[in-house]
Amino acid sequence: HTHTHTRFDRVLDFPGGHTKFTVRRDDVTGMYISFTNPNFNISYTDQRNVLCFTASKDMFNWNIISTILTDDTGLSEVDSVRYTGFHYVDWQFDGDNGEDLVYVIRTGYRLVDLYEQAFMRSSSPQMVEPFAFFRFHSSEDLYPITTATA
Repeated sequence: HTHTHTRFDRVLDFPGGHTKFTVRRDDVTGMYISFTNPNFNISYTDQRNVLCFTASKDMFNWNIISTILTDDTGLSEVDSVRYTGFHYVDWQFDGDNGEDLVYVIRTGYRLVDLYEQAFMRSSSPQMVEPFAFFRFHSSEDLYPITTATA
C-alpha cells in the first residue's frame, strides 16, 4: 500500500489571495491565470476595490497583467475600501475553442446610499451586492504571452 503525503513547499508572493480566488491553466498558452484583489495599501488588509488579472508561467511567480476594475465613484480612499468591492470572482474558459474568458463578480459598487438607508450604516458590503457578468472575446488579447514573463 503506497502512502502519499502532502507537504508544505513555500509561501507565494501572490498578488491578492486574501479574498476568494480561482486559478486555472490555459491549455493554449500554458499560463496559469487568476482574477485577484491585490492589496495596494497595507493599511487596508481587506481591500477589494480593485480587481486585477494575473498570470504565471509556473504557479510560483505571478504578475499583474492588467487592472480590470477600479472604483471610479470619487469616494475617499477609506470609503472606497469600505463600500466598494469587486470580489468572489469565478470564471472559466468559453467559446468553441476555449478562447474566451467569462467571469462573474459579486459587486459592491456605487451603493453607499443604499447601505446607509437600508442597513443603518452596516459595514458589511456583502449584504446588498448584485452580480456582474463579463466576457473577454479573446483571452490572448487579455494576456499576451510576452507580457507575462516570470
